[in-house]
Amino acid sequence: MKTIRLLPAMLLIALAACGGGDGADAAATVRDSAGIRIVENRGGRWEEGKGWGLSAEPALQIGVAEGDPLYQMDRVRAALRMGDGRIVVANGGGHQVRWYDAGGRHVASAGRQGAGPGEFQALFALRRLPGDTVLAYDLQAFRLSWFDGGGRFVRAAPLAPVGVVPPRFVDRFADGSLLLSVSQRSFAAEPTTGISRDTLLWLRADPRGVPVDSLPPTPAGEAFFDVQRSGGRVQSFSILTLPFMRDVHSAAAGDRYWQGTTDTYQIVLRRADGTPERIVRRAVEPVPVRGAYLDSLRRVRTAEYGAESGRELDRIDVPERLPAFERLLVDDGGNLWVQRTAWPGAVQTEWDVFDAEGAMLGTVRMPAGFRATHVGADFVLGVWTDEDDVEYVRMYGLAK
Repeated sequence: MKTIRLLPAMLLIALAACGGGDGADAAATVRDSAGIRIVENRGGRWEEGKGWGLSAEPALQIGVAEGDPLYQMDRVRAALRMGDGRIVVANGGGHQVRWYDAGGRHVASAGRQGAGPGEFQALFALRRLPGDTVLAYDLQAFRLSWFDGGGRFVRAAPLAPVGVVPPRFVDRFADGSLLLSVSQRSFAAEPTTGISRDTLLWLRADPRGVPVDSLPPTPAGEAFFDVQRSGGRVQSFSILTLPFMRDVHSAAAGDRYWQGTTDTYQIVLRRADGTPERIVRRAVEPVPVRGAYLDSLRRVRTAEYGAESGRELDRIDVPERLPAFERLLVDDGGNLWVQRTAWPGAVQTEWDVFDAEGAMLGTVRMPAGFRATHVGADFVLGVWTDEDDVEYVRMYGLAK
């Protein structure tokens, strides 16, 4: 299915400030409050035209539209670069973890669809471990699987339930312990149509997935509950999430983790026990949901999924402004990357880059259709989707 990409002219204003700072006004203000360092950013440190940027063309591309199945990509959840240059891919559609050499040649695969050891029901996440071993997470089976540097299955362990709800893997700390979340979503006996937002419990678990610490809870992501009734009885029930709904994002950084809800542009650095250590803020102008943004979203959804998908937006009580950001990612050097909320069908995504202390360096634009999953010292690796919705793993050079 062909994707229609729209880029309204006002996007240049609504998502402005890409690139460098503006002298003293761009400096970060740092202060302490009750032992927590607060970093207020008004702009970036990079001078105009002298910031980081991706190469114009990819340094490596893996994937084919048709041909060898080992190079066909389908619902790629992650792509990581190992210390020796190999690329490891979580190919969700094929229920496989795949290894490619530094030149993009397939060298090993592990996994298939199933519930047995080394198999996956819903391969969802991938993390690189010391020695170029790999940790994979199965969202449906709530299970972790380990693979050695040669692509061989080592062991698996289910995540221990918290009460009756299995936790979800989010990230891994440097010492091998795990950051997990547990949804506290409750379903009313008589559900009603509308936007709902419940609570997430957060846990730190040992490397086997057994919880050892409770961390501060956060609001969960918003969802629209669509309840269809007939004669006073519920006939159908569906849950819808949309780009303008608020969410929470977390990313481990060594023995700490960054975390923020998208209600505001505020991201907290917490120690592994949940204690807040630093708060990073960036002053941004709120972008209204109603108007040009909602019109663009309606056109994109109609083009991709049909007229009914576009009309269903009219049944939702939309918020006044867009979420402040969309994703968090920590690069190999400890810098925090924050993806700005993208306009529907936007040609490019933009990422604000902060150093490990929380001072904003500047903004990096990603190529059209590209989703970053791993940022190294001199590369950005991720998934690129072409206009025919065919996926490829791509690596770009990162010039600093």
